[in-house]
Amino acid sequence: MGKRGLGCKKRIRENVVKEREEEEYWRRVIEEKRRRDEKENKEKLKQGGEGQGVKEVREKGGARARDQEGKKGKKKREKDKEETYQPQDAHEGDGKGGKAHGTARHMSKSKHQPHNSSLAWHVGHCPVKGRIMVAARDIEAGEIILEEEPLVAASWHAHRCIECHEPHRSSECSRVQHKYPPAVAANMEEIERFLEGLESIEELDSARRFIKLLSKSSSDPAVMVHLSPCTAANMESCRKAVSAVRKHKVAKAIIPPTVSDEDAARMLSILNTNSHELGEWGGSGLFLLGCLMEHSCAPNCNFSTYGTQLWVTALNSIKKGESLSIDYNDSTFEPTAVRRKLLKDSYDFLCLCPRCTTLPDVMRAFICPVKQCKGKVCPLGEGSKPSDWVCEKCKSQLDKKSRKRFLEIEKALMEEGPEHDVFHETHHIVLEALRELGSVYAKDEEAVADGSAEEIWLRVLKGADQARSILIPLVLPKFHPTKAIWWDNVAQLRLSRKNQAGAQEALKRSYEVTRRCCGDATPSTQDALRLVEHPPKACESFKVERWAGELKDWQDIEELNQTYENVKEQAARLTRRGFDSLQYFQSLWASSQSAGRQ
Repeated sequence: MGKRGLGCKKRIRENVVKEREEEEYWRRVIEEKRRRDEKENKEKLKQGGEGQGVKEVREKGGARARDQEGKKGKKKREKDKEETYQPQDAHEGDGKGGKAHGTARHMSKSKHQPHNSSLAWHVGHCPVKGRIMVAARDIEAGEIILEEEPLVAASWHAHRCIECHEPHRSSECSRVQHKYPPAVAANMEEIERFLEGLESIEELDSARRFIKLLSKSSSDPAVMVHLSPCTAANMESCRKAVSAVRKHKVAKAIIPPTVSDEDAARMLSILNTNSHELGEWGGSGLFLLGCLMEHSCAPNCNFSTYGTQLWVTALNSIKKGESLSIDYNDSTFEPTAVRRKLLKDSYDFLCLCPRCTTLPDVMRAFICPVKQCKGKVCPLGEGSKPSDWVCEKCKSQLDKKSRKRFLEIEKALMEEGPEHDVFHETHHIVLEALRELGSVYAKDEEAVADGSAEEIWLRVLKGADQARSILIPLVLPKFHPTKAIWWDNVAQLRLSRKNQAGAQEALKRSYEVTRRCCGDATPSTQDALRLVEHPPKACESFKVERWAGELKDWQDIEELNQTYENVKEQAARLTRRGFDSLQYFQSLWASSQSAGRQ
């Protein structure tokens, strides 16, 4: 055998050894966390009796421990280790996150480990994508695969404290003064402003996550061990940011003496590459297990967050051995070129998934020019070859003249608006125009009253459903979190027209989508179910109900028992001015509370 053959054989052995070492590492991490959870639960029991929630967690922990110690569980793990993962036509692994939507983790303090979650997946290794999460058994659609608390999380609200999340200055918080060096605690706001000005940080929550992770690494050496397998991209820009921090007379205090500049740059890079948005809570967090999910433009999983907790739920049935994937950028309803550019800019990789390379781009649907056909022409991939342009209905290939005309019109109308005799209603330009029009109409009393605003949103939902290719229905998911938001919009518009039965039907559709995307047991699904079981009778009360679920962590929740007329007036003001922002609602409410105290 020649040197080339020996080298290949050696690399295969090295990959197998590396995969088994990583699986063993994560097995130890999970076991360590389980023991820590059991210890915390025992301490809670000693302090004040066993509440129902603690009892459930303890029973689940005991069940997992018995399963792991049993012979059957042991044989299953050994069998899983022996299996070699066969990479699929997917995309970048080990590094999700981002602010899209969102947007994805384990050494963390996971309080509610899902039942049998340790049996649903295991860490695999792909020569191309690195570490990935692989289904250890068949997984049903709607099943919650993972629940996790972040290693670090931080708010993007400047009026919130970096540590306790209460509405006061961080430098005045006793917890901040106790946890951080005096030079950091006393100047926290100045440090945050400086970090926000750095190119590799830019956002307040990113600055705060960096500060918290540096502090955590100085008090817990194991942090760097847990971070070591994580992907770190754009290291050069992160090194420049750390160098700037070192030169700043105040900000340099955030880097502990035990942390080198290279380690600090790697931490920043890992945070930028692997963090998930915590939209309802108002910030972002680093989840060590969630970042194992690879990207796919046609993902088989969805992640959702509530507070600082993250859930990963199966969108469809997943076979044992398949890699688990999510959409990093929440770009499901974007065309191929846009999706690939977003991933390249944010994560520095070119997506080679089937949807980006070999499947029809259903978000670029043109009307077939063949007479009496009027079918859809969706180019394959980015449509670089003439053979990529074939009608789904009559199977004819688009001629060069028509293709050139379509592309010119598409390019011109990206900034102007759709042309009805060229674009199919499922084209992304048409859908985007409808969404914009729906948002405008929802603020127009006449459009709401005559039903035209509702009609627009129903067309958006219809277009999203029609975009699912007849030949390849899995290109776009049947259930997507965005559709739940659109059904909520329909419910609000129907309530505005006193159509309570229609609103309840829309709320049921929203609940069905949320349940499938987020799982039965998550707070998001429970909030949606509450609206179905106790449907609001007016648009204003619907908004209050929706906000009530998101205001559970608001510091003055006990003081929010204002009169219905006062709440109704605030909601009406929001509607008139066109604001649906939770942040604006909170500021209104806070100002009214302040006025009441005076």
